[in-house]
Amino acid sequence: MIIWLASYPKSGNTWVRSFLSHYIYGNNKAFEFKLLDNIKKFPDINILNDLKINYENTNELIENWTSIQDYINLNNKLNFLKTHNAFCTINGNPFTNSSNTLAAIYIVRDPRDVLVSFSNHFGLDLKRTLEIMKSEEFWETEDKFNNFRSSLFGSWKTNYKSWVSNKTLDTFVIRYEDLISNPFESFSKMIDFLKNKSGLRYDEKSISFSLKETNFRNLSDLEKKNGFNEASKTLFFRKGSFKQWANLDKKLISNLEENFGDLMNDLNYN
Repeated sequence: MIIWLASYPKSGNTWVRSFLSHYIYGNNKAFEFKLLDNIKKFPDINILNDLKINYENTNELIENWTSIQDYINLNNKLNFLKTHNAFCTINGNPFTNSSNTLAAIYIVRDPRDVLVSFSNHFGLDLKRTLEIMKSEEFWETEDKFNNFRSSLFGSWKTNYKSWVSNKTLDTFVIRYEDLISNPFESFSKMIDFLKNKSGLRYDEKSISFSLKETNFRNLSDLEKKNGFNEASKTLFFRKGSFKQWANLDKKLISNLEENFGDLMNDLNYN
């Protein structure tokens, strides 16, 4: 069965993925980026090729969302998968279902900081980035493969609500800011959730060790030393902080807050 690591882009998903890959698969050794291969991004190009699904045909991909997950679950294991896709249904095709999915973890981040991080990562100006964050129809395109539109984000607000308000899956919601401010408490709650849902072991010493191995300084140093194949225009692991938006143009921030302000208030992003 699948457990999703879901989020809007640049919200801390890869950090959580790093922690979990080390906690579950690290065998008490030093963290290496190759551990992330245990928690792949959905959909994985190799699986699409195995199933002879034309990844350049977006409709064909949508029609096969759940059949791809059926195939993944043939291993009869607990399968952690990363996604930025909204939990949506297109032309009667749900992104996932209870037959394939056990639970989900959703990471949410202050959209003002998402704006900064998204802009830096993809080399976009802030105005264009905000347009993407407000768009309900923006697809992520994988540059390494021609015309592979891999994930339908939806707006920042829609992405969050689609996962958190769904009636299909038990979803654990965690704020990026709490992961930064109180890492041991926040990640411990996450592991406890996974223990209750899947029987994953809960071990405080292992949590502490995995947090040490996957803190932002270590991840950044490792990226500078060995590179990171998921990086784009800049270093992937830059600061691992929040309120990076404080010195941005006030009109731009007001525009963002007009669109997302109600949800920001609900999440205590004041």
